[in-house]
Amino acid sequence: MNEMEKIKKTSRGIDVFVLVVQIAALVGAALSLIIIIMGFASPDFMQNPGNAVTTITFGDIDLKLKSADVLPDDFGRVLALGVIPGFITLIAVAVICVFGRRLLKPMKLGETPFSEGNHKNMFAIGWTAIIAAVVAGVFEGICTSAMLKSLNLESFFNPDVVESVTCDSAFNAAPIVAALVIFLLAYIFKYGEQLQKESDETL
Repeated sequence: MNEMEKIKKTSRGIDVFVLVVQIAALVGAALSLIIIIMGFASPDFMQNPGNAVTTITFGDIDLKLKSADVLPDDFGRVLALGVIPGFITLIAVAVICVFGRRLLKPMKLGETPFSEGNHKNMFAIGWTAIIAAVVAGVFEGICTSAMLKSLNLESFFNPDVVESVTCDSAFNAAPIVAALVIFLLAYIFKYGEQLQKESDETL
């Protein structure tokens, strides 16, 4: 097997893996959407028998409740709001997989990755990552604030020790940095496409 055949075979393998990730992301997004809809349609959904929430997570901290009865009546709506950032992230992953597979298509066929217009797929991946990071970050901040307000967390702690509970949301810049790197690669692809075009015209 020559080098080109190895590249084609590897590209096909990566394409299958990306497709599996895409399907998994879509399934996860569909399940998340169901939870969001049920949470807003029936705010007490998560307090029904069999669905009762007894553990609440804040970052790396898990609060184990003795009973779901301490939760407010609208907790299902708050929980649904908290699922939205994950839903947005899963949709973004699925979209990125679509453009990623388009990026792999020339290599699967044994063609150059610097095919005309392929850099647009790179730009699309970068913009998707940025938009998803910003929107998900906004919803995450809103959700945390709403959860703190809804639960009245001060009542969970010893008032002689804890005076108040506040939340300072920190924005995750990692997706932005990753997107900037992808934009840089997109420009490299664009330059490669131009060189390939000039090379083809001279033949």
